[in-house]
Amino acid sequence: MRRSRSVAGLVVLALSAAGCGNPPPSPEGTQPRPDATTFGQGDFDDIPLLAGSDPLSPPTEEEGNVARSYQVRDTTPKGVLDFYVEQLADAEVVEEPGDIGANTFRGRWRLDQGRVLTVSATAAPTLDGATDGDAEVLTQYSLSLAPE
Repeated sequence: MRRSRSVAGLVVLALSAAGCGNPPPSPEGTQPRPDATTFGQGDFDDIPLLAGSDPLSPPTEEEGNVARSYQVRDTTPKGVLDFYVEQLADAEVVEEPGDIGANTFRGRWRLDQGRVLTVSATAAPTLDGATDGDAEVLTQYSLSLAPE
């Protein structure tokens, strides 16, 4: 019995020590890397978000592609793309922003870092399920950065 207490004590001590070396929180607006406890510099640092955007999930990264999804209220999918057209006015357009069907919009831009940003937005279901014109407007949008 004494041995199991000491093993349990060592496990608790090791876990406590491991937590002591965690880096301080990153500045607001940077995105966490999914495979690390620190924030990846350069992934979404220079990409603006619409005011009131709520992350829907942690960022994902696969083979150099980094993506994250958000939800925003009171903005249509077209409004999301209009925001990015304005914000990315100096970036090279790879795919002209436009309607790709079913109230879904997408556009692609080449950024200074040599990566391509894809912005896609679609209408999100409302929580109250109302079908009249009084339902809250919710839009889900995704940002995806890919190497060229």
